[in-house]
Amino acid sequence: MNNYNIVALPPTLVEVLWEKMIPHLERVIPLANNEVTLEGVKLSLLSGKEMALLICKGSEVIAVHTLEVRIFETGLRALFINLIGGSEMDQWFEQYVLVMRAIAKDLNCTEVRGCAVRDGWIKYLNAMGFQKISTIVKLDLGE
Repeated sequence: MNNYNIVALPPTLVEVLWEKMIPHLERVIPLANNEVTLEGVKLSLLSGKEMALLICKGSEVIAVHTLEVRIFETGLRALFINLIGGSEMDQWFEQYVLVMRAIAKDLNCTEVRGCAVRDGWIKYLNAMGFQKISTIVKLDLGE
């Protein structure tokens, strides 16, 4: 993984590094189907509801990922990837998957889930063991 570090950001450091996180989050929030806002992400990270992983190249933050544990009514615990924004993903994503797996296991999750907003990601993710389990659709009511 060369010069890349994956850093779990505790809630106490969100304010300190927030300005470095904003550009990466602003790239992906428009792709989140009007489900999240920048301020909402910040509040969720500060409260500990979500956690952030920063991908750093030297002292530069090149990507931000937000994760949360979701517990379904069946008892299934999944580590859910909420947002991924950044660059050079082809250089560090495999190691990121290893880190996510370790975090998920530490949090007693049995799987990792997320939504791929681009169909091209499915083939790439399949090669790392992910599988497509559903497709989300919407009907805009034009109101």
